[in-house]
Amino acid sequence: MKVLKVVSVSLGPSDRDHEAEIELLGKRINIKRIGSDGDVEKAVRLAATLDGRVDAIGIGGIDFYLTIKGDKYPMPDAFKIARAAKNTPVVDGSGIKNQVEDKVVGILIDELKINPADKKVFFVCATNRALMAESFENAGFDIIFGDLMTAAKLPLPVKSLAAGKIAAKIFGPIVTRILPYWFIYPVKSSKKSHSERFGDYFRWADIIAGDYNYINLHAPLDLHGKTVVTTSATEENIETLRRRGVKYLVTTYPRIGGRAYGANVIEALLIAVSGRKRPLFPGEYVELINKINFPPRLEILN
Repeated sequence: MKVLKVVSVSLGPSDRDHEAEIELLGKRINIKRIGSDGDVEKAVRLAATLDGRVDAIGIGGIDFYLTIKGDKYPMPDAFKIARAAKNTPVVDGSGIKNQVEDKVVGILIDELKINPADKKVFFVCATNRALMAESFENAGFDIIFGDLMTAAKLPLPVKSLAAGKIAAKIFGPIVTRILPYWFIYPVKSSKKSHSERFGDYFRWADIIAGDYNYINLHAPLDLHGKTVVTTSATEENIETLRRRGVKYLVTTYPRIGGRAYGANVIEALLIAVSGRKRPLFPGEYVELINKINFPPRLEILN
């Protein structure tokens, strides 16, 4: 059986690299994640090297656009990496986020019997999880969005996506065009020294949603009884959350080879399985997702 190859070229830390094989719809797929520790040029070279040698490439740790309430702010570094591959399709996960990530709130409400009106959510960064953020807000959770804290390092809580849209018009162009990407996203080693940042908001929340790296590095060490909602998590990451007292972990995609991969990997995987050698249309993603049955995963850690 021919083995299809999918590689995630990530700006995130290389100590979270992973490789696995999975069989889907009668096809064998090798999945590899390679981090560049925030080095954009290294990621560009890697994408160029993989071009034409793998079936699909995902770019991780960065999105083509930061998005909030329909407004989009392009991330030049993401397009620079993607342009390095001339023949192999390159995706960032946005093609499937709108098909999957709104289901996370349903998992919380249905399986944990949560009443949204009784729960507080600190959503670390909504601009790269737009639909999930909207689904939390629409469900009626008491929610704070931390985008200005993560992107601009300002202690300014955002209480609604409408307010976030106004703030994005001011800070979006600065963040995406002027500041280096590592200013927004913790791309260095996930094992570097913990440094609590805006801890009161993490302590206030019952549910913490967002990027694992930011939560790991900047949330208080004591997360006893909290629910964490994230996308990509290794087995080591999950054990770390367990030691810190997290009660429930929800990942937007199931584990493959022990690891919950990010949306960019799942989107690239679907392209490889489809055999179409191009990014798919929304309906094509939905068709494959329904066939494969890739639901969000809820785990009880403590």
